[in-house]
Amino acid sequence: LIAPEFVATATVTNALSHHLIEGVGLEAFASGWFDRGIAYITTMAGDTQSLEIKTHENNGTTTRIATWQALTIDVEPGDQIEVQAGCDKRIDTCQVKFANAENFRGCPNMPGTDFIATIHGGDRP
Repeated sequence: LIAPEFVATATVTNALSHHLIEGVGLEAFASGWFDRGIAYITTMAGDTQSLEIKTHENNGTTTRIATWQALTIDVEPGDQIEVQAGCDKRIDTCQVKFANAENFRGCPNMPGTDFIATIHGGDRP
């Protein structure tokens, strides 16, 4: 069961390309809220497809959902999109967005490869 603040439904107003859909119904959510989430598209003809969301942009009256994968079904105005919020795998997002830092399974304090590359030892330049 997904909490209501992490899932919503929109109505397609335009399929701008195989990777970009415009719709209404998500205006209450800030841009980026559904980035890295999942979009479940259901057409009026009964076709369905789930896609990973690349970006979610809200301009106040319409929303654009860009996907990583291409649409393989014909999407038309009036079709429905159910979207689920995504996660960027950062501890800050886990705490602020999902209030779930106690279940974070990453290593937020481990230095990345850029840290290792800056350490010089011995006679190295």
